[in-house]
Amino acid sequence: MLKIVSYKDNISIDEFGGKAYWLSWLIKEGYNVPYAICISANSSITEVNKLKNNQDFKNQLSPFLNTDKYSVAVRSSGILEDNSQQSLAGHYKTLIGDYSYNQVIHSIKTVIQSNDSVQNGMGIVIQSKIESAFSGVIFSSNILNGSKDEVILEIIQGMGENLVSGKEIGETLIINKNSKIPKNRYKLQDAIIQKIINIAISIENKLNFPVDIEWSIDNLNNIHILQCRPITSFQPSKSGIIEITLENEKYIPKDVLTHDKVKIRLFAKKYNINMSKAYLAIIPHLNKEQGTNLELGIIEQNKQTKGFSTVLVYPKNINGKIVRYFAKTEIEKDNILYRGCYREKVKTLENINSLSNVLINIGHQSSKYSWLTVIIIQEIYQPKYTGIIKSINEGYVIEIVKGFFLQKGLVSPTQYIIGFDGTIIYKNEIYQNEYYDIENGKTQKKKFGNKIKISQKTLLNIIEEFKVILNDSKKAVEFGIYSEKDNLIPYLIDFIEENVSDSLSSNELNSGVVSKGIITGQLVKNLQLDIDSINLHFHDSNSKQDKKNGKYIFMYKKPDIALLKLLEEYNNENIGFIFEEASILSHLPIVLRERNIPAIIKNRVKFNDGEIIQINTESKTLKKVNGYVFPYINPDADGVCSTVAYNFLNNSFKPIIFGDFDNETCFIFNHFNYRKPVIKNSIEDEALIALVDTHHISQLPTNINYDNVIEIIDHHTAGDIDKFPNAQIYNLKVGSACSILVERMIKSNLIINEDLAGILGLSIISNTLNFTAPSTDKRDKIAFQWLQQFCTISDDLIKEMFKARSNFDNISNMQIINQNTKIFVFNQKTIGICQLEMVDINNFLNDEF
Repeated sequence: MLKIVSYKDNISIDEFGGKAYWLSWLIKEGYNVPYAICISANSSITEVNKLKNNQDFKNQLSPFLNTDKYSVAVRSSGILEDNSQQSLAGHYKTLIGDYSYNQVIHSIKTVIQSNDSVQNGMGIVIQSKIESAFSGVIFSSNILNGSKDEVILEIIQGMGENLVSGKEIGETLIINKNSKIPKNRYKLQDAIIQKIINIAISIENKLNFPVDIEWSIDNLNNIHILQCRPITSFQPSKSGIIEITLENEKYIPKDVLTHDKVKIRLFAKKYNINMSKAYLAIIPHLNKEQGTNLELGIIEQNKQTKGFSTVLVYPKNINGKIVRYFAKTEIEKDNILYRGCYREKVKTLENINSLSNVLINIGHQSSKYSWLTVIIIQEIYQPKYTGIIKSINEGYVIEIVKGFFLQKGLVSPTQYIIGFDGTIIYKNEIYQNEYYDIENGKTQKKKFGNKIKISQKTLLNIIEEFKVILNDSKKAVEFGIYSEKDNLIPYLIDFIEENVSDSLSSNELNSGVVSKGIITGQLVKNLQLDIDSINLHFHDSNSKQDKKNGKYIFMYKKPDIALLKLLEEYNNENIGFIFEEASILSHLPIVLRERNIPAIIKNRVKFNDGEIIQINTESKTLKKVNGYVFPYINPDADGVCSTVAYNFLNNSFKPIIFGDFDNETCFIFNHFNYRKPVIKNSIEDEALIALVDTHHISQLPTNINYDNVIEIIDHHTAGDIDKFPNAQIYNLKVGSACSILVERMIKSNLIINEDLAGILGLSIISNTLNFTAPSTDKRDKIAFQWLQQFCTISDDLIKEMFKARSNFDNISNMQIINQNTKIFVFNQKTIGICQLEMVDINNFLNDEF
């Protein structure tokens, strides 16, 4: 017989199904759940038909009665539905509406008949229908990546049934539990969203596993929980340690199957490529009390095994960083029962690198962020050499070193280019002074002093072993070579894909080209980066920091993977690299080629730090390039003197002007016998540029490359900032551009000569009208006072300067206008403003125009 109860009664999954059980649990825990009654799971169509004349059942439906209709949601509650192993979400029907009594019974039968396996049992939940303003689903953890720190919220306007059935697409928000709530197109209040998130977190914390919750908001902003089920995607079909084989592929979690380190193992098995064994430690964290037995006994070691590399593969990283440890070859005889009670013990094990302790350490790091941990355990062979091989148009490039970490750019390799016919086209066999080894789970740097020479036979064996991979010209294969019975045996370590359309030719490789392109920039030698290269990885996520402006060429001894940090700080088109020696197949060069960042190998570079140079891989040249600093056309004294100040601070930029000098400027430079900047009509297109006293393109020559402007020092408003994408712009509200440059001298504790101090001091006096102009700032006065210690500027000298400014003798009226007019563009209208400043205006007014 049918058993019909309310939520408040004792409800078990075996008797009433999963949905009824969880709704009953929610009610008892105090959550707001719509009123409902539950029908036991032994329901049959025959017994449901008997309800047509059952007055008791009719009385139990009375709370749902609204006038002459019952406002209900008739939901499935299968025995196998919503349990910890599987949710079966969407497998069965839900019917929502305002029904007559007979329609309610018909709906019950329809839901029961949606059960494709009647013997499993189908209970029924009849729930009050909520007139929803908004509905949706919230996953208390991120089902896409396993993160405990994020929830996924799906929102739809009105009733949510179309959302969960897939008929309608709502809005999906991925929200960090500790971050600001993003805006949504439905304009649902942040406070409401936060309440939904808090409910999900509360339920997850009480159950200690993630949940999938359907929710609804009525017109009074009340939140109702319509149903709740465990998220089962984090429950693996098998836990513990399994070897990665084709036979065990079915036990590997779906998201782990796509991981590079797992795919490559299955690939090697499929094509019989020699590779060390690897295992997966699969550890679910869904129950604190439930342990996972890690049977270390299945890990077999052969005589080549030197240790283990243990890498977290699910989640793929923690806080953007890949987690990896090396472990000793010793394996404890006892198996590990991994469980929550190890948490405190880990603190004492962190520095011990036995395999069991490493697994516990990684497991607990991961458990803070994810409901599932999967660690790959890879045998590390004892190699005689390691290397990288890649196919190019003419054949194969092979790089080989003694020891490890060639791929991180820490060791310079012996290089070979082998033609497709097996001939050696090019070789560069080097003496290797040091190498990296891994012993007892630790990385060690050791001295060495031999030339690395590989026989043609071994080179051809390497090509043959990995030919199935090398057929894809984008793949670079990392390999090792071990010695066995006087034979050198290659084995696969890893391969990575280089996403470039045009590979390097043998001629370019011979010429030291690492990555193609042309870049002009200031040379920066050996900028220190405090980064642990050994533990930095090719697949570590990049930070989303704002990019720095300017154009730079960085010079380093080797292409250390730590230099990826610089790639995060600058736009690709603004940087280049010079290496004294380099692997061209290691990780950084691959990234440089993918991002079209020019790089070249030159072992004797005579350029100085800060000089402007150009890398041109087309001509295979490295040359010095001019840099220029200039103001607007026909500049005043402040603009001209600013070029001299900038050149004093950075002598790689030559001071020049376009147009003519005015009388005041000539007076200043003549008085102090200081060399004026050179007048130019044009500059080279490749030259780098610094602008002073302007950033309005209407005031500049039309034949300059705005992309090559790397710095602007100005004190004017409404400049064309967007026209100079690579420039550091310093636009301050002061009276004189020279004051900004003098500030830099002060901060650098520089000592300057009397003549330079004099022209800069007069420039500040000139542009501030002796500190009476409205634009004058206290910074102008501070700059002038600092200059006074090197050169005293008298009042008489200032008067003489202003007289020179007022002297327009032997200058035509059109010259006066042209020299003193600035062009501005406002609202797409071009306006010229001519400003004349003089001591005595009468003579000028008496002139005829």
